[in-house]
Amino acid sequence: MSAYFLYAVLMVVPFEFHGTMNVTGGIDTTWGGVQMRPGLYGRWALRPTFTLYRMPIKMDFYFSTEDNKLRQRINTFSISLNPEQLLLEYIKVPKFILAFKNIGIGNVTPIHSPYTLQGIGVKGFAFQFTPWKFFIAYADGEVARPTPCSSGRPAVFERKLRSVRLGVGKTAAAHFHFLYLEGADDPNSVPKCQDSSSISYPYDNKVVGLDANLSLFKRRLNTSVQLFASVTNNLASAPIDREYVEQVPDFLYNWVQPHFDIKVGVAGELKSTYRHRTGDVSMSYKFISPGYNTFGNPSLKADREGIEIKVAQRIGRELSIRGRLSQYTSNVFNVDKTTYYDQRIGIGISLHKPEVPVVVFNINAAFRFGKKGGNTISYSHVQAFSISFNHTVSTTNPTVLGLTYTYNESVSQRPYDKPTSYSHAGIFSMTKRLFDRFYLTNMLTITEYYVAASGHTTIFSLEVANSYKVRKNFTIDSRVNLSKQNEIKVIETGVASVIKMGKYGTLVFNIGGKRCVNSKKLSNFKLTTTYSLSW
Repeated sequence: MSAYFLYAVLMVVPFEFHGTMNVTGGIDTTWGGVQMRPGLYGRWALRPTFTLYRMPIKMDFYFSTEDNKLRQRINTFSISLNPEQLLLEYIKVPKFILAFKNIGIGNVTPIHSPYTLQGIGVKGFAFQFTPWKFFIAYADGEVARPTPCSSGRPAVFERKLRSVRLGVGKTAAAHFHFLYLEGADDPNSVPKCQDSSSISYPYDNKVVGLDANLSLFKRRLNTSVQLFASVTNNLASAPIDREYVEQVPDFLYNWVQPHFDIKVGVAGELKSTYRHRTGDVSMSYKFISPGYNTFGNPSLKADREGIEIKVAQRIGRELSIRGRLSQYTSNVFNVDKTTYYDQRIGIGISLHKPEVPVVVFNINAAFRFGKKGGNTISYSHVQAFSISFNHTVSTTNPTVLGLTYTYNESVSQRPYDKPTSYSHAGIFSMTKRLFDRFYLTNMLTITEYYVAASGHTTIFSLEVANSYKVRKNFTIDSRVNLSKQNEIKVIETGVASVIKMGKYGTLVFNIGGKRCVNSKKLSNFKLTTTYSLSW
């Protein structure tokens, strides 16, 4: 009776079920070199989606035998849904439920701000709630699992945080938002390390800030201001008694709970962007003090101040131009004797026109120099230049030709000295259909490296790849690469078999290896099998 009732409900309720699954098993063995991954490994990725009343409920499960308790987590599981996509013609729900967006449970990656929470995974939950013109975003969970110290590697404490962003207006439009983040390490989550060279300390972190954005001229001109302050305590140091900071208000003392090893920092950003029909221009100014820190974005660099300009312009339908210019300096409070300057410039041009080779041109340069007492004490720069052409010769029996040239130069000495290293690389590729079922790809690569310590190194590489369609659902791909670096000759081969089984999925076999002909420094063998299924 219950099974029949469930079947009847599914026939009436708008319901869909689809997803993908990938299972991979592999053998990776290296002799005479560094083994980067376990010799035998397996991975399983499952991503089912249940669509109920046109509201997708997505699940993401990833499991790998490479997960190790001595490192951070690889295995993940998450559920996400978006109630605003409910089909209201079939079901009536309160309006406040439709205001929930991006609900995630499990391993989620919420984005609140680069100065609070961005770019770090959270094992917990997160959501957005946008009733009327208000905006609320919340995230809570673990961002680092405890790992004990081992082999000179310091221990990592269990770290949890919560972050909130609330205010008026959506993030992509005019708004005024308040942001707050707090996180702390658990000092008792890992055993005490006996290795004096691997000692680490637990910390707590609090960040508070404002984010305001003003949109004018139908959102063509956007100006935003962000201001933040952070406090980070070393929990291994002694707390500061109240009697030593009597002038500090009680609410501030209770919130900070200061220790003798404490860091306080501020950060701010002013940005203005103008968008028009064929491009946009943006300018920004950033300031981050030396003591600023947030647990929600470990990659954020402190002690820097600078400006950045970006330009993107499209001319007609075929030509587009991009440009970027930035300069940042360290030692923003002039407390150090040395100040470092970082300058970057980049230009990109792309041309897409029918019956003409596709041309992409890029040039990038980065300069870094340090000054002490007005004198330059260190200097380095990196320059990169690349240009590529791609062209299809025929439409009936297409032959695709490609040509790419790149140049990189690095200097880490005083100005106007010779490069410490540079490289030239030329790549020519051709893809041709020889028969109805056979495709042949040739790639010729010549690379020249120069390193001041060891001199010139020329690498010659020839790669031949082909694809043969045995039957409608069975394809064999093979690849052979021959290369020479000075006197060392390397042969690298690979064969892949792709079997498409219709509704039963796709099976892929890969086998490959690398061998140094006249040197026994490195030899590698790989074998992987992947099964993919979509429904």
